[in-house]
Amino acid sequence: MPADTSDTTQETLLEMAGSYEAETRELRRFLHRHPEPSGEEYRTTAKIAQVLAEKNIPYRLAPDKRGLIVDSRHQNAPRRIALRADMDALRLQDAKTVEYRSSEPDVMHACGHDAHTAMLVSAVRALDAFDEQHPGLLTWRAIFQPAEETAVGAKEMLEMGAMDSVDAVVALHVDPSLHVGKASTREGVLTAICEEFKIDIEGKGGHGARPHQTIDPIAAGARLINALYREFPPTFDPEDPVAFSVGVFRAGTSPNIIPETSQLRGSIRTIRPSTSERVNERIRQILAEMESSTGAILRYTQTFLLPSVINNPETTRICRRAGERVLGRGQVKDLEGPSMGGEDFSHYQTKAPVCLMRLGVGRPGETEKVLHSPHFDLDENALPLGSKILALSTFKLSTHT
Repeated sequence: MPADTSDTTQETLLEMAGSYEAETRELRRFLHRHPEPSGEEYRTTAKIAQVLAEKNIPYRLAPDKRGLIVDSRHQNAPRRIALRADMDALRLQDAKTVEYRSSEPDVMHACGHDAHTAMLVSAVRALDAFDEQHPGLLTWRAIFQPAEETAVGAKEMLEMGAMDSVDAVVALHVDPSLHVGKASTREGVLTAICEEFKIDIEGKGGHGARPHQTIDPIAAGARLINALYREFPPTFDPEDPVAFSVGVFRAGTSPNIIPETSQLRGSIRTIRPSTSERVNERIRQILAEMESSTGAILRYTQTFLLPSVINNPETTRICRRAGERVLGRGQVKDLEGPSMGGEDFSHYQTKAPVCLMRLGVGRPGETEKVLHSPHFDLDENALPLGSKILALSTFKLSTHT
């Protein structure tokens, strides 16, 4: 007998996924009150495990008890579809006054990973209940991943076997620039290649009263920053963008001492490997020119963090159809260009086609509460919509309807 892929069957799954709205909100608020930064997601993992255990849903803990995997009870379908949610918070003080604000000093969910986790838990519950009615129709896996913000969590889950025998993988990321009821994605390059750099500047220290006897590493650093920002200004070519920023400038211990050394650290975002190579080569050229003009010694260290997320066209088209069934025709926007943000979801694409979608969580009429802001929050009416999109994407990718 052919698999039941009718509209009625899909509607049943959607009703299941939307039926846990109150519990999804409650879990998201618990996680928001009790955030854990990258590398420390023990309580978060334990909470997810507790919720799954209460529903008699089996799971596998990661070896260090940070992260877990849930597999469908039946493994008969020809395609296994994976869903991924990240769980870690940021080291940032929560500035909100809501009752669910973070209880942890200088740690908060400012990127929506609490919502990602809560939505996936509800999608898992729906898919597990659906399995009981339609055993063997779908084969799926849920990946609850730690340490996305430090770009190591996906690799940890890959080492655990999270992508073994997976045919496609889907994730959602909240987007406060989109109102609830809308989503967005694009085929091809979605996020940036992410790199970090460090520039160590060695000068010759001395007394602040006699700067002529020194080689000032602070002055050299200031000149270098100006030169770099002239080369890579905040406005960039949308066809070949470069996002360059210096986030750290360290130097000195006393106002009347010119130090021996200073250090700059920053990030480079591009969407083409050739552009990344060009930018790094130009930085080295600027450093050589600065050494010649200042007398300081400049050492450059480049660290590659993440490749771009490259959405598979077919997988993305299927997920878009799932999104439009949940949100309505025309409510899944096709992004004109990639984001300059990074996502370690990109590591999963080495094993299977991927689709990352953005889910609108902005409140109409309110000022946008941007990601990575101490004021970040979201409209929780988006939570059941996200659970439905995850569940239905699994169905459609598995059955190709």
